[in-house]
Amino acid sequence: MKSLKGIISVIMPAHNEGGQIFNNIKETVETFEEFECDYEIVAVDDGSQDNTYEEIKRAADTFKNIVIVQNKENYGKGRALKKG
Repeated sequence: MKSLKGIISVIMPAHNEGGQIFNNIKETVETFEEFECDYEIVAVDDGSQDNTYEEIKRAADTFKNIVIVQNKENYGKGRALKKG
């Protein structure tokens, strides 16, 4: 498989995605590892009322190159992307 060159940043906004976010991050990490490229995943918890932040933290403790951003309130996808 051909290797990608350069650094890739993925911003992953999430609001009340506690049941999905860990697996979403895991699949993204596995894809980047397959391509053997430099990457970071910026996971933005946009004021979730569930366990989204805890699941992002679990992913950051499990995988490398995960950056956590947390909004205390829900500002919407656009603002979460900008903050990320």
